[in-house]
Amino acid sequence: MMHNIRIQNMIDLPFMQRDRAVQYILDHKKELIERFANDVICPSETTENPISIFMAGAPGAGKTEFSKSLIADTGIRVVRIDADEIRTFFPWYDGENSDEVQKGAFRGVDKLHDYVLQKKKNVIIDSTFTPYQQVDKNIRRSLAAKRLIKVYYLYQDPILSWEFTKIRAVEEGRSVPKDMFIDALFESRENISKVKDVFGSDISLVMVKKDYTTDQAGAIKLSINEVDEGLVIPYNREQLNELLT
Repeated sequence: MMHNIRIQNMIDLPFMQRDRAVQYILDHKKELIERFANDVICPSETTENPISIFMAGAPGAGKTEFSKSLIADTGIRVVRIDADEIRTFFPWYDGENSDEVQKGAFRGVDKLHDYVLQKKKNVIIDSTFTPYQQVDKNIRRSLAAKRLIKVYYLYQDPILSWEFTKIRAVEEGRSVPKDMFIDALFESRENISKVKDVFGSDISLVMVKKDYTTDQAGAIKLSINEVDEGLVIPYNREQLNELLT
């Protein structure tokens, strides 16, 4: 019986840690907002029609770097919401226990998103643009709030993105399993097609393709009729599963 209790405790611990992370967000919402969405970062009611910018693309495609350069280059006052950065809000996060705080980090994303919509702040949601249910919900909320909506889809060769993801795992402890990487790559691309079909001209889509030979990123604005031709992944899942090591 004692062995069974010990085994059960070992099984329950990760779930308890995830619940702890969610509760921490609920208990420290004010501090979360002050750290990531204060008025110095972006004042409330910045414009009559604030903008919602959604990043999309595989892990390692350069979404975070691009979103930060977008802010620097345009001078836009905007709240950038990134679950990876919210993980650092938890005092016990050590870079190697991402699974313990992941659920709480996602709850933090939701709380910050609620706040910026309420306060009419510009926002960048820095994610892979998955899962679709969450993407659809976020876009509908922005449309209901009469916000401008722009989606930036970041693409570079998945093999290079995977290499960058592995380097980041060593340097920052942000490990992404290969199957999750492949799923995010294709689901993000599929979700782009879905939102263009559902929302059409209500959203603006820009593809940013990185040229690994020059380390330069070129932006192309795509109409709804150009999505399927413009966003092509030259591999299938089976090929990538063999190529990615």
